[in-house]
Parts: sequence; C-alpha cells; structure tokens
Amino acid sequence: MKIIIDSREQVPYHFEASSEKGALSIGDYSIQGLENYVSIERKTLDDLILCLSKDRARFERELYKGRSLDYMALIIEAGLADIIF
Repeated sequence: MKIIIDSREQVPYHFEASSEKGALSIGDYSIQGLENYVSIERKTLDDLILCLSKDRARFERELYKGRSLDYMALIIEAGLADIIF
C-alpha cells in the first residue's frame, strides 16, 4: 500500500508506510490505485474557520466533488474545546 500525498500539501504528515507526492483532484491524501474512491481532507483550525466563512463556496464545491467517492473523511487538527467557543 502506498499513500499519495497531494503535491499542494505544504507540511504533510509523515507515514511509516510508503508514500509519494502526486496530484490529487479531491483531498490531501489517498491510497495509490484508490484515488477515485478514497480521500482524506486535512484542515487546521484556522483553515476550517476560513472554509466556513470567506471561502465557504470553494469548500462546498470541494465537499460536493467528494460525494462521488466511496469514502471521504475530514480531519480537523484541533480539539473539540478549540472549536466550541
């Protein structure tokens, strides 16, 4: 199994499994050969806030594209206490 990391990821996760950078049409991470079925989208808290406000239309388009996949997950790099004010 090889993990594909989108080439636009600036500070990607490090994986013990084999990984390589590549162009993904949806999300930040996928599995080689399953790019049309599996996607992981990663958001920092600041990025999530931006996606739910100023960039909401772009984020909604991204989520809509994800509906074509069998599995899409959103990882938010924050604790629940950070999100609930």
